Amino acid sequence: MVFLLVLLTIVVVICVQQLARVIEQHRLVGPATAFRGIAAAGQTFVHEGHTWARLDTSGEAKIGIDHFLMKVLGGADRVSCPAPGRIVSQGERIFSVWRNGREVELVSPIEGVVVSLNESADLNTETAKKDPYAAGWLFSIRPRNLAESLSHVRSLEQAAGWFDSEVKRFSTFLVEGSVRYAGVGATMQDGGQYPAGIIEKMGEEQFKAFQRRFLSRI
Repeated sequence: MVFLLVLLTIVVVICVQQLARVIEQHRLVGPATAFRGIAAAGQTFVHEGHTWARLDTSGEAKIGIDHFLMKVLGGADRVSCPAPGRIVSQGERIFSVWRNGREVELVSPIEGVVVSLNESADLNTETAKKDPYAAGWLFSIRPRNLAESLSHVRSLEQAAGWFDSEVKRFSTFLVEGSVRYAGVGATMQDGGQYPAGIIEKMGEEQFKAFQRRFLSRI
């Protein structure tokens, strides 16, 4: 019995020492290297559901909506974010933006655990509208399986061509959905821009179709 207690004590001491060593190594290395070999702290990645994740030096990732969706919405009446501690999967619907009484459901761009909420987030400010990837962050996630998540998203720099194709796809969607948008769609196809807040002019069925075709893609 005494021998077992002594053995158990030795095992516990070794485990504590190992844990202390890991913690010390993490402290010395720092959170900024959490993405080393996978991505760089400060990089922003865009999901096809029009949400984004920016890797932070803290080892967390800020989450928000991209400039395409920001312009479609034209702002937000309120935002509903997941509670800290919630485990989320990539592509899972976890937060919502409300606009003119309609709920726009959005997916997580990466897998992880929700850490904190941006209590001062306001998507109606000119700063957030002009640069949603900085002032427009809504909550943060501690990533899990980051390499796997990043294989299903684009870096913001790589997404330029994709955004162009999304605008063209959106113009076709508007024209197909209602003759009221024929002029807008033609203008967009000629290189023009869709008006901010155009989601307000969508009928209910077209609004639902927009969510299915543009915001729910894994």
